[in-house]
Amino acid sequence: MKVDKSPLGHAADLNANSGGTEVLLGYKKKVASISDLHKKWLFASVTPTQVLERARSPPPAPSTPGKLKQLRSAFALKAAEVREQELITAPHSPSAFASPDSPLSKPKQVGWKETIEYYMYPLLLACYTRHGNAAEAAVTGLTHCLEEGVFDCPGSDLCRLEVVIDAVTSICQQGVKSRFEPALKFFQKASYAIRKCTNGFNPSVLHAILNALTFIGDFDGSLTKSFEDELISKIMGAYEASLINTAVKKNVSGLDQSSNALAHELVVDLIDDISTGAEIATITDTMLGVFKSHLSIQSPSFCQDISAAMNNFGNSVAEKNALQLVVTFSKAINRKFVSLSETATESDQRSSVNSLRALNQTLLSAGARAREQRVFGQVVRRFVLSTLNATVLTWVPDVFRANLTLVSTLWNHYRRYLKVELALMFEHVLLRILRSTAPCTKNHQLEIMHEMTNWLQLPHNVVEIFLNFDLDRIQQWKIFEHLCSTLGSIGEGSVGHLANGDEGDDSALELQNQAINTILAMARSVMDASGHAHLISRDRRTRMLSMYAGGWEQDESGEEASPLKDSFTLQPTG
Repeated sequence: MKVDKSPLGHAADLNANSGGTEVLLGYKKKVASISDLHKKWLFASVTPTQVLERARSPPPAPSTPGKLKQLRSAFALKAAEVREQELITAPHSPSAFASPDSPLSKPKQVGWKETIEYYMYPLLLACYTRHGNAAEAAVTGLTHCLEEGVFDCPGSDLCRLEVVIDAVTSICQQGVKSRFEPALKFFQKASYAIRKCTNGFNPSVLHAILNALTFIGDFDGSLTKSFEDELISKIMGAYEASLINTAVKKNVSGLDQSSNALAHELVVDLIDDISTGAEIATITDTMLGVFKSHLSIQSPSFCQDISAAMNNFGNSVAEKNALQLVVTFSKAINRKFVSLSETATESDQRSSVNSLRALNQTLLSAGARAREQRVFGQVVRRFVLSTLNATVLTWVPDVFRANLTLVSTLWNHYRRYLKVELALMFEHVLLRILRSTAPCTKNHQLEIMHEMTNWLQLPHNVVEIFLNFDLDRIQQWKIFEHLCSTLGSIGEGSVGHLANGDEGDDSALELQNQAINTILAMARSVMDASGHAHLISRDRRTRMLSMYAGGWEQDESGEEASPLKDSFTLQPTG
């Protein structure tokens, strides 16, 4: 953080008086997460007089399950050496001359818990050290402990994974780039261990990992991209698997029902669906209030408050992890969004692009059943759209392009929840930029038309825009009509900055060509839709296939099929 004022409040002239040298705040240790463990470490480090006699004999086997490997054996041997050394330095201890039947002669069972506490606290404390190589050595030791299964041992507060991850996260937040790779290696192995031993991530552990990935991505997004995508894929895959298992159980339970019972169940499901929708809307409003009350994901109570709000859903751990991904990445975008009124630094631009990419990857990784869930769709509607509305207007090309990619993902996969929101996005953002006569909007107009060409070259997208927005008798959006009119004006060169431009202006010609290409894609889609509608009316086989598959060839974005598809697949075969 740059200091622009003196301790007395006077403005600092960094150029005239200091020769242009920037003044920076120093790093301050924050060890609050392990300060409470100091006494336990001291207790485990000091050998009581009652166990001096026990130190003469070979140490007992540690009380951990499974086979002891290198690190555990090293810990046990070191504990025996420490106790033997204390026996040598205090040969006249009363316990040495005690009678065999006295209480002092009874050995204390020195278990694995004390050995862990003896060595783990210095490792965790070293993670908070900025200078020297102590932090790198500490994270290497913690990674080895993770590989050997040390954190699987019950009974010690020092072995809790969230405490260790907080310590490794502090290594990332020190801002030393050489420490990013060993920290990422630890997080990667930690995620493997969590997925192997449990059904999902603890909210605090997942938040700490996402916080560290976001911080490292501000410096170099290439370091975190592969691990971040893998983490997102595993979490969203677990969410999809949990939904598939739930759907299979429901189908099996409803196979042998009478018509009356089936009708009764349909009515009950309809009533439950209405009440559930109201409850979901209320809970997401509460979550959105918590979301807006915190400045960033680095807020100390952000994870705790969001987790408490998500517990009201009462769903599986996999679903909570998926929702936490969406909420955390949405908040990370708001952390350093690049607006129209300020000059963004390269770090701010990189932060916005990386966070938008991570959120877009999360939405793309969701399976077909996850996209059909009302809870997930409502969270996307309230959190992602609010974030997109706050960040879409920016002059930075990379950030604007990342926002458009996110808009395309929402249109391709989540438009069933976003009819009104997408109409407002068309009318107040995309069409306004296309109609703008300012010369500085040329790049943005090119980006919008290039992205919309990908939409309009698919017939079902053109039909849905026309049916949902132009034929709506209540709202009268007329999005398709206004889009055709605006693209035609750009293609004719009648927009202000095109009409007044120079004859040799290549950018104006490029803009007109792109508008014409977009219009051609739209025209081809209209002709394809007309021909397909004619085949549906004339050919029974085409009509049945259209009801089965939604009427169109599936695009590369993985567009969902018709809701009638399941009814065809569930028909009895005999």
